Amino acid sequence: MRNPKILLMTIVLCVIITPKAQAQIVDKLSKVKVYVTPNSQQRLTAINILQLDHFQDKPDGIIAEIGQVEMQALRQSGLRYEMLVENTIAEVDKLNQAFNEQRKQGLVNDEGNPIGVSTSSRAPFEQPGSTIANIINTPTGFRVYTQNFGYYSLARMDSIIGAVYNLYSPSNLVDTFHIGTTVGGNVIKVIKISDNASSDEASEPECFFQGLQHAREAIGGSSMIFFMLYLLENYATDVRIQNLVDNREIYIVICMNPDGWTFNLSNITATAGGTWRKNRRTTTGGNIGVDLNRNWRTGWGNCPGDMTVTTNSCGSTNPAAEVYIGGPSYFSENETQAVSNFIKSKHIVVANDQHSFGPYFSLPFGRPTLHTDNPTTPSTPANSEDDNMTTAEQNWYVAIPALMGKYNGMRAGNSFQALGYEVAGGVKDWMFRGEIGTGIAGGQKFAIRSMTGEGGLRVQGPGASSVKNFWPASSQIITLCKGMTYQNLQMAYSAGSYVDLQDMTAMNLASTSGNFTFRIKRIGLDNQPVTVSVVPIMNTGAVGSPVTVSSLPNYYDTHTGNISYTLPAGITNGQIVKFAWKVETTGYSYSDTITKFFNPTVLLSDDMEGTLTTNWTNETEGNSINSGFAAPFSYTYAQGDWQITTGGFGGTGNALSESANGTKYPQTSIRRLRYNSTFNLTGSTAAYLSFYTKHALDNFKDKVQVQISTNGGTSWTPINGKTTVRESGTPNTADENTLNGLPALTGIQPDWVKEEFNLAAYLTQTAVSLRFEFTSDQTESFWAAEDEGILIDNLRVISSTTTLATLAANFISFTGKLQNDNTIALQWDASTDRDHAYFEVEKSGDRITFNTIGRVTGNSNPYTLNDLAPFIGNNFYRIKAIDKAGKAEYSTVINVPFNPSLHFLQTYPNPATNVLNVRLKLAASEMITLQVSDLSGRTVSSKLVLADNNLKTYPIDINSLTANMYILKITNTKGETIGIQKFVKQ
Repeated sequence: MRNPKILLMTIVLCVIITPKAQAQIVDKLSKVKVYVTPNSQQRLTAINILQLDHFQDKPDGIIAEIGQVEMQALRQSGLRYEMLVENTIAEVDKLNQAFNEQRKQGLVNDEGNPIGVSTSSRAPFEQPGSTIANIINTPTGFRVYTQNFGYYSLARMDSIIGAVYNLYSPSNLVDTFHIGTTVGGNVIKVIKISDNASSDEASEPECFFQGLQHAREAIGGSSMIFFMLYLLENYATDVRIQNLVDNREIYIVICMNPDGWTFNLSNITATAGGTWRKNRRTTTGGNIGVDLNRNWRTGWGNCPGDMTVTTNSCGSTNPAAEVYIGGPSYFSENETQAVSNFIKSKHIVVANDQHSFGPYFSLPFGRPTLHTDNPTTPSTPANSEDDNMTTAEQNWYVAIPALMGKYNGMRAGNSFQALGYEVAGGVKDWMFRGEIGTGIAGGQKFAIRSMTGEGGLRVQGPGASSVKNFWPASSQIITLCKGMTYQNLQMAYSAGSYVDLQDMTAMNLASTSGNFTFRIKRIGLDNQPVTVSVVPIMNTGAVGSPVTVSSLPNYYDTHTGNISYTLPAGITNGQIVKFAWKVETTGYSYSDTITKFFNPTVLLSDDMEGTLTTNWTNETEGNSINSGFAAPFSYTYAQGDWQITTGGFGGTGNALSESANGTKYPQTSIRRLRYNSTFNLTGSTAAYLSFYTKHALDNFKDKVQVQISTNGGTSWTPINGKTTVRESGTPNTADENTLNGLPALTGIQPDWVKEEFNLAAYLTQTAVSLRFEFTSDQTESFWAAEDEGILIDNLRVISSTTTLATLAANFISFTGKLQNDNTIALQWDASTDRDHAYFEVEKSGDRITFNTIGRVTGNSNPYTLNDLAPFIGNNFYRIKAIDKAGKAEYSTVINVPFNPSLHFLQTYPNPATNVLNVRLKLAASEMITLQVSDLSGRTVSSKLVLADNNLKTYPIDINSLTANMYILKITNTKGETIGIQKFVKQ
């Protein structure tokens, strides 16, 4: 065989040509990936041959745009490469001839109306423009029965738990156990869901969810089953669920009160029954039952007024009362003893006790009169049940309930604020403050962010009129469970590392180079490194390296960062620029798609620092009215309409508001603000409205619509934005939802967010009018039935008349993971428009010849497909997006190795501090390399070990690494990758 170094040098000499000849040959650029080993002579040679000075370093090669001279040299070099884009100039030209921006909108057809949908979101499972019916899919194993009013009997609960255990325990996703027995002989069962469910992984935050503490609140049990099945059924195909389950320990009690639940189902008929609340223990005087949610230690029996009566909602010592506290002391009941002992044996950090009915999250404290409103700093950990909330705790109890209740209209407040009465001896107060530091059996009770979820009721459709009771109609069970599953997911995410991401760059880009600016804000309880990167999608050109924020030490801490960009040379004014912010941290990864324009026409720019009437006109006068509440909730609404107020974006300057300067808006109010001029959008290929906003509005009841008119104001249409909600409902009916399926800003948004509205539906209109409409409904007992309203700042309306570069499908991410059943789960995020037809999944064993293995249709981001028969060795996949005209676009290629020789692989702890332990087992004895790389592909550690068919642990010293996310790659002597895992150094 010829010497490969001599051969390579000969090739290099052969392709050297004169500058004149080079100028004639280089007529286009191609994007290629060259597969070379990091830190090798081969890599250095490739860089020299291709004359590179800018390229992307990857763990398995380099990506570069090269001219045709270099392309010729690459073909002759013998180096393995992949053509990513044959002609980048032709690519831009093709994009410029695509359909205009109006047709980039997707379709959500749950009401039969074409509504634009964006694939961007700032949190997992958020879907702007969609509804909870489409966001959360129904698990195949979930049932709404024809018996028992649609609900699971205790026997059926036991059956589904057993089926789940049999199906998922072999892959170690599920464990089940008993924590106690009731006086009726029923056991209280716990289901644990985690990636290593049979082990207690100390580094993973623990979450607790329970239902049916009150036996008649039927939806609580079904919602726990739905949640359990949702996590398990989606684990293999949804990377969001996979990340969450792999990095949490989730404990679920479907039925805390099995005796009471069984009694209800045994006695409910078509006309009566089903009203039993308490457990079934015989108490004083032959009475039966204790209210379990008055039997917890914290505040037990501490109620104002006469506790011997049956009407004191706070708690009663009368055994006949529905709220009988039990005795002779707290935890007198088997059920509360069982759950409290279990909690004290764990390190639970968040907990949701599911009740119904009413759209409320009931937060600590049950007895707010025992706590002052001003936060103080308790000892760490808090050691007094009378400790007030810290500022960090208060912030969590604002941010997370607001996020949890986005799609089911939930509000939040302490017991009195939410329900109009105080509660003593309730579970949420004991979870939050009770017995901290006084654990049992070596365990310790921690301060748990806990709440009581009263269950969403703001839904519409058949049976909606019967939602507002303890037994929602069968037709509403799935909708309610979907809303509760979304809220439980958000609570579970908040238990770990979790941040809110905001794009801080104006939609109109004035320069071909600069910085995209982002801001992240910590809203999770854990402080882990967060990596933010830019994923180019369209006309983004070159972008800078990812930014890793190693620490946000305090809750609500923020970090503002920049990632550089360079737009393609020759980009024309008005052209679209599209990219995605990608956020990665422990157990949490998502992308937010961002659309911008290069030097578009700015039709309106108002930073609210001038006079309101310059641009705007109020159409409706407000009212002056007293709140009607007694102290400390009494106030008088100020008269007025939309006006300029203090407290602008970022806390400086001014903003626009319908209830200025911190005043509360009135009940039954309509306030409209109209832009003085109209917009002529004819000839435009795109138009957008954007502004920053924050708001405090009674969720699903009080709202702000952004409205458009094309007939001079005769009729107005509310439009959909990135943070609007449009759940169905009917004003003044049992569902308590005034949205009526129309998009609006509602609920609590405690910090500034960027709101964007695509005006593609109005591009043929000569006179487009814009207005804001605020409406509030009648007041009620809820403490924030009238709140502080909305702030709007930095408003822009832009348009473009340029033929836009668009694609029927834009790929954002593409991942694959080998499953325990030796199948490979593929998942990809993509932004699609109406011309997108379907995806084809292609597979190759050599990265050269690809064959189609499946087709995926529909609009269900993220998209998934399972390869049921992977190759032994390398499995290369790519996604082909095909539009209705037959044109195709490809994703990047990923490799998912399948090596039956690797029987077990686990890394721990994750996050790690000084040492990462790699625990593995092979089919036979073999030398392997444990290689650690950073996200840019640079090798930072490498270790050669001999592994065999015994389960062994190999420590890797990572003490010298900086806090960041890293990739562990395990290769055999053939250079084949047999395992890849990510881990975080903290």
